[in-house]
Amino acid sequence: MRVAREMEKLFGELSFHKALMAIWELINQANKYIDSMAPWALAKDPGKAGRLNTVLYQLLELLRIVAVLISPFMPQTAEKSQRQLGIAEGTGQNLAGLSKWGELNPGGKVQKGESLFPRVEEKISEEKGKEKMDPVPVISFEDFQKIDLRVAKVLYAEPVKKSDRLLKLRVDIGEERTLVAGIAKYYKPEELVGKTIIIVANLQPTKLMGVESQGMLLATDGAEGVILATFDKEAKIGSKVR
Repeated sequence: MRVAREMEKLFGELSFHKALMAIWELINQANKYIDSMAPWALAKDPGKAGRLNTVLYQLLELLRIVAVLISPFMPQTAEKSQRQLGIAEGTGQNLAGLSKWGELNPGGKVQKGESLFPRVEEKISEEKGKEKMDPVPVISFEDFQKIDLRVAKVLYAEPVKKSDRLLKLRVDIGEERTLVAGIAKYYKPEELVGKTIIIVANLQPTKLMGVESQGMLLATDGAEGVILATFDKEAKIGSKVR
C-alpha cells in the first residue's frame, strides 16, 4: 500500500513530524468518509444492511492500519486499539503487514473500550511572538516508558548502495546493531565514526533499500539541515536515556 511505502520513506529520512502529519491526514480522510457515507442513516434502513456492513468494515480496516502506523509513537494506544479490533498479539501487525487491504477478518468480534483519543482543550497562549509547536497527539507516561532510548557509539558508517540519502551505521549499545538513517546529505561517513548518539533500541526492525535497520537514531532540524542528538559530556555506552 502507498501509505506503508510513504511511512518507510519518512522514517528513513527521520521526518517523524511529517510521518505524524501523514497519519493524521489519513484519519481526516476517514472522518470525511464517515460524513459522506452516513452509517447512522444506513442503519435505519434494513434494505441497506449490506452497504452498512461494507462501510463499517472499511472503517475498521482503516483503524487496523492506523494502529500499526501510530505504534512507534503511541505503542500502548496502538495495542489497545488492536485489542478492541479483536487482533491477537504477535500476529505480524507491522509495516510489512500493510502490503494489501483487507487483512482484518470479516465477521470478527470487536470489543468496546475506552476512548483512545480524548478531546484535549487547547489553551490559548497570551504570549505574543512565541512560535507554536505543531499539534501532536498526547501520550501517557506508560507509553513513553515503553520507548527504550539508549546511548550508542558509532563504530563505522558507509553509504547505502543505490541511495543518495541513506547511510548504514554500525553502533555499539552493549551489543552491536545496524541502523539505516537518512542523513547522507548532512554527514559524511567518516564524520560519524566515534560519535556518541541516542537511538531508539526497541523499534520494530524494518528494511530500507534492502538493509535491515535495527533501531532509529534521534535527530532534529537545524538551520543547515539535520543535527544528531548527542551529549555535552561523556556518557556510558548502552545506558538508558531518560
